Amino acid sequence: METFINDYITKERLKPYLRKTNYNLKKALKLYEININYSSELYKLLSILEISLRNLVNKRCIDLFGYDWLTNIKWDIHYIMIDKVIRNRTTTEKTRLEMEKIFSVQEDILKDTIDRLKEEDKPITNDYIVSRSIFSFWTRLFNKAYENILWDKSLTNIFSRQFTRNKIEHILNEFRWLRNRIAHNGCVIDMKYSPENYYNKILNLLEIINPKLSNWAKKQVNEELFS
Repeated sequence: METFINDYITKERLKPYLRKTNYNLKKALKLYEININYSSELYKLLSILEISLRNLVNKRCIDLFGYDWLTNIKWDIHYIMIDKVIRNRTTTEKTRLEMEKIFSVQEDILKDTIDRLKEEDKPITNDYIVSRSIFSFWTRLFNKAYENILWDKSLTNIFSRQFTRNKIEHILNEFRWLRNRIAHNGCVIDMKYSPENYYNKILNLLEIINPKLSNWAKKQVNEELFS
């Protein structure tokens, strides 16, 4: 057992499970197996949420800025926002710098996405960019920097119930952290919320977007695991 752990899993990775089982290696391994099951099922829900959200946001942005809003984002969104900030004399230097930093990160993400498509000899179209862009790009669109031009005008309509932009941003960031933990084979039973709590939170948000979407997503996972 010791050799197996050292060669393939390592005790370092098992640390959070060992702590929870009073350093009982056999029980820690069992907990590790349970964590794999939780991660697998939660990732299904996160996948549905991510794809649904980016498609919904993309549709709203197409309505606002046109089909090529992603390839012209520097001018259609970021340039407009920075121009408004500069014209607004009440905006602090700190706010302006924070917005510029966020916009710079977003533009870099888009550039990387487009560069990868070019390397693969894929067409630089809206559909391809949306399908290849990372989750953080879409969650960041709910940041305060985009509030006036995106949230107030369009993104708020994605959610049928009343939510503040700040609340939605917080929820989406929690899901992004969970997604990253799962993607890096981390421990999801040692996070801020329990796997059962995350399960309910994701389904609740999907239900707010559309009850049919939530019901369909629920059928894709092992519900008994979270009961």
